[in-house]
Amino acid sequence: DLPLPDRLIAEGPYRWVRHPFYVSYILGTMAGPVAVGGVVLSLIALTMAVAAVTAAVREERVWLASHRAERYRQYQKTAGMFLPVLWRR
Repeated sequence: DLPLPDRLIAEGPYRWVRHPFYVSYILGTMAGPVAVGGVVLSLIALTMAVAAVTAAVREERVWLASHRAERYRQYQKTAGMFLPVLWRR
């Protein structure tokens, strides 16, 4: 895993979703099967989505094992992993 960034970014799209890039990857991989259909394309998209979710989970584990773990736990309460939290805790 890559080292942590020098700070936790919680502004912009990160205010609502902790992994906006992974969300875009998942949406992009699902576009083909939705537009064209097909079992093979759907399996490829599903594989790519699982890879993105796995990478996000690994990133979260790195944050939670770091010296910034407490700040990250607070961030987890306010921003959803892949979908926005519509209510603030």
